[in-house]
Amino acid sequence: MKKTILFVVLQQYADWEAAYISSAVAMLGEGQYEIKLGFYTAPMPEM
Repeated sequence: MKKTILFVVLQQYADWEAAYISSAVAMLGEGQYEIKLGFYTAPMPEM
């Protein structure tokens, strides 16, 4: 049974930063993990 790792990328971070860590986990885990990626974007405050 694979364990699931969920990465949530916040608005202030670029999506490519999550790509580095998810690929590293996939390589080191050797198929033991299912990796899912989610994005969170907060609404912009009105000025």
